[in-house]
Amino acid sequence: MEESKNETFFPQLSEIIPASPPHSPGTSYKISIGIEQLDFNFLPVIKVQMIYHGEVSERSPSFPLGSEDHIRVSKAINDLLQKHSTIITEK
Repeated sequence: MEESKNETFFPQLSEIIPASPPHSPGTSYKISIGIEQLDFNFLPVIKVQMIYHGEVSERSPSFPLGSEDHIRVSKAINDLLQKHSTIITEK
């Protein structure tokens, strides 16, 4: 029987953007801002994951600095941080 892993990351905002070649079609990056539980503390984090055909990959994303993917992921992170700060200040 497979043991279920307790979730430790709780996303508040997420965005999925398509990956560029040489990644295969159907590959995306999921960028999330949320809180991560580490021991008994909760820390704000940014998480970037690879998505292959709708499934989150165990493989960490990587791309060359200055590449199209690097620029788009960096922009998505900045946009999410701005949205997150707007939500926080509105409360």
